[in-house]
Amino acid sequence: MQCKKVSDGEAGFLLVDALTGTAIIALMIALCLTTIKIARSQTQTARDMGDAQHLMIGLMEATPRIAGDYKGVSGGLAYKVTVQSKRVNDVPMCEISVDVRAPKRQRAYHLVGTRWCSQVPVS
Repeated sequence: MQCKKVSDGEAGFLLVDALTGTAIIALMIALCLTTIKIARSQTQTARDMGDAQHLMIGLMEATPRIAGDYKGVSGGLAYKVTVQSKRVNDVPMCEISVDVRAPKRQRAYHLVGTRWCSQVPVS
């Protein structure tokens, strides 16, 4: 078997090829890691929105229909429910405003609805 002698010019060419290949692989890994980080963030946002939606709908139905403010924490989400009473065509109604905040991620969600009210002051 014969060994071929590599000239200095060819050895430099092999080194450039290896460095180029390494740089391309490093760039691809960096892009993949960035994509994974963005996907995790979007997943957490979707999870927060789903949790907030379920909490807001539950609070809208479960909050006493008496004018006032109600605050609390549920499932890591802080909430504030404001109930304002009014009459619509002599029917007692409550405007219920629900604000939910995810403290760790500084996201806030808001829902407003009108429901029948148990007590409305006579004007």
